[in-house]
Amino acid sequence: MPDPITPFPLGRLVVPPAEAETWGKLLKAWSRLAAGQVPTVYPVGEGAHYLPPNAEPQTLPETMDELVEQAKKAGVHLGVPPRFNDFEIEMKTGTKLEIYLPPAGMLDAGERYLQAPGTAYELPAFYDTFYVNPQRKVLTEAEKLTFHAQRIGDYTIANCQ
Repeated sequence: MPDPITPFPLGRLVVPPAEAETWGKLLKAWSRLAAGQVPTVYPVGEGAHYLPPNAEPQTLPETMDELVEQAKKAGVHLGVPPRFNDFEIEMKTGTKLEIYLPPAGMLDAGERYLQAPGTAYELPAFYDTFYVNPQRKVLTEAEKLTFHAQRIGDYTIANCQ
């Protein structure tokens, strides 16, 4: 089992902020592998939106160690909380609406965290890159919980959009 990186905010998998784009590229490569495509055959544009050929995975990871190793080879240093002892990669069909419900205990922990004095609703830093003059608002407790519900609603149905 790989050595975990700590701390783990709310028990989540940790992708270092500077490696978020590369993590997304690795997920794209795995998606193409699962669909039977060669990930280094770029379907659109130049190769800049994909991993370099020497970092492309040749197979889907089947163990936690392979997951961490493939991520590391691509340039992503995953932090895997110790509570995770297994993982699953599942290729979606695109023809079925899939709604993923987060574990109730994680929702409860997230809400408790957001209700604690002095906490902020943290978004990945890469969001700031795509807005002009990004300035994050200091949210009230009610606003944090509203935003929490809206984000959960979005990412459970967004299907990579």
